[in-house]
Amino acid sequence: MKTSGPGIAALALTVMIAAGCTGKDSPAPSAPTPAAPVAPASPQSCSYAVSPVEMVIPREPWTAEISIETASGCAWTATSTAPWLRLRQASGTGAATLAYDADFNPQAQYAASRLGVIEIRWSAPTAGQNVRITQWGDCQITASPAKDGLPPGATYSGTSSAGALTVSDAGGRVHLWVLSDPFMGCAWSAESGDTWIAWQSPRMHQIMRGDGDLVFNVPAKSGGGTRQAVVTLGGRFRLTVVQ
Repeated sequence: MKTSGPGIAALALTVMIAAGCTGKDSPAPSAPTPAAPVAPASPQSCSYAVSPVEMVIPREPWTAEISIETASGCAWTATSTAPWLRLRQASGTGAATLAYDADFNPQAQYAASRLGVIEIRWSAPTAGQNVRITQWGDCQITASPAKDGLPPGATYSGTSSAGALTVSDAGGRVHLWVLSDPFMGCAWSAESGDTWIAWQSPRMHQIMRGDGDLVFNVPAKSGGGTRQAVVTLGGRFRLTVVQ
């Protein structure tokens, strides 16, 4: 039997090539590393604070604001339970100042008031916050000079519903007693469109309750002529200042 020749040589070469492909010196291919799992995004955690949660406002038409504190992107809604209490915004996200308007209270019954609720809601464990708005109806407001409350040369005359104050060109500080009935109950404010008088206490459009003081300063005036300012207290008492 022949043990050599072209056929035997070719067979040996084929075996060597096959052995070279699978030999121990050639590293085996590695499997791909699996990607690390991605944690799901957690929902935004929202907390809310509302201020004030209760207000007492005067009888006259009124505009005020409610502060809503929360993080950016946190949603809320607002509704009013009373037709006389109107919101300027029904929803929003993030911190906001929510303004509302109240109509004049027509109730003529003595010391009557009405209640409206602004419901602020959100998706959080606390669910929401109610803001109670109490608006006074008819009550009595009058004013008169306090002791030593008029500057030199000033004169005052008045009734239970109106007053007239005349001040010299030198001006000066004026202090009036404001009396309300029912005592310590009626809500009132001082309202005036005249800016040449320095209204000190209370500030214009500041809510007061019960008896209080009206303090303002009449600046000195030079030259001829007169000027006039009007301030209304509680929507009822009208004070005219002439210099």
